[in-house]
Amino acid sequence: MHRVIARLIVAATLCFGITLPAAAAVILATGQSALFNFDFTGATPSPPYDLVEIEFSFADLAVGETAGLEVFNELNGVDQLGGDVSFSGPLLGITVAADSPGGNGIRDGVFSIRVTAEAGSFEITSVTGIGTDVQGAEATVVPTLVSVPEPGTLALLGLGLAGLAATRRRKQ
Repeated sequence: MHRVIARLIVAATLCFGITLPAAAAVILATGQSALFNFDFTGATPSPPYDLVEIEFSFADLAVGETAGLEVFNELNGVDQLGGDVSFSGPLLGITVAADSPGGNGIRDGVFSIRVTAEAGSFEITSVTGIGTDVQGAEATVVPTLVSVPEPGTLALLGLGLAGLAATRRRKQ
């Protein structure tokens, strides 16, 4: 019985959003998105930063393909800052910078960015965050990729849990 509970906990953790290092490439097709969490806490130099740059590298972002970018003040896509930004191929990379004096936003070193394939499909090959303090010292972080479960995955998990509950009731 304890093994069944442990397996359910592991399955729920996998299905309901884990974070993975963003070192691996991410492939997006039309309508799909990837959410990257940036956390400079503990980095040297420490936040707040005078300038924050996020560097994205792409493969296969061709003519006619469009991606959208949303920036959030907190981790996991909470508290969107401003509107969406769209960019089109052909493109091998893009740098997003925030250097507005007096504003906090992503300069506090804890934020997230969502990239969405609006038209076509492409591959994000790398993502890096660079925070620069007033003296010009830089801190670099690799974000974590937040895994968002597909609706079909959640439905299968629900059916599996219902089946386990029915089996247990039948045995009792």
